[in-house]
Amino acid sequence: MLKLSFTLVMFLGMQLLLSAQCYQDRHNSSVANSWLSCEVRPNPNADRGESHWIQYELGELRKLSQMHFWNLNNPETLDSGVKLMAIDYSLDGIDWVEWGTWPFERASASGFYEGNEGPDLDGILAEYLLLTVIENHGGECAGFSELRIDLLEVTAADDLESDIGIMALQPNPASVYTDLVINVSRGQRALMQLQDFTGKVISSEEVNIISGINKLRLELASVPSGEYLVRLLSPTLDATKELSIINIR
Repeated sequence: MLKLSFTLVMFLGMQLLLSAQCYQDRHNSSVANSWLSCEVRPNPNADRGESHWIQYELGELRKLSQMHFWNLNNPETLDSGVKLMAIDYSLDGIDWVEWGTWPFERASASGFYEGNEGPDLDGILAEYLLLTVIENHGGECAGFSELRIDLLEVTAADDLESDIGIMALQPNPASVYTDLVINVSRGQRALMQLQDFTGKVISSEEVNIISGINKLRLELASVPSGEYLVRLLSPTLDATKELSIINIR
């Protein structure tokens, strides 16, 4: 299976960058190359309240695997480094799934510091990654220096549509409503979205899918006539069907 990796480095302004190092796991102690939060803010995941957090928008669905983590390595900020981190992920940046928590060691302030291995996310599919500091090493602020995540290849055959045996829209064309009929091999929570052909999300709702045949109703009375996509998203599937809507007003 194809395995890639990318390194996330956060600067002021919350930019998402890729980086490379001559010595892959060595890290300097520059605060400028670190994320440091000294004031709690409302968390994108409302369940976490006001907290120290950082959110990554990955640009597309990514299959996330092994993490490697560099804590704050400047001698003056070692105690503000993360001690316990909560990890959440999402398909849309709105509905979050909790992966769990992971402990991190205090950095050494050494120029030879190579960080610590983080958790293996075991191939979860996500477009957004949210990291929330639960506890630091005793400092007034909270943060870390750098994060690397290995990526696994995302393939429809192996990962996204293998759970779906049947997928149909009835009726299609539709006006007031349509039913998304699917037959899946395992139950799960998913997002059912109506999108236009530019990718704009017209509506989105969380649905509970059971193993076997499901009929999910999508209300269309307020949607203008046109061509759309009905998309079903979960951490293990991503499937779409074209839908024609005819609403005469």
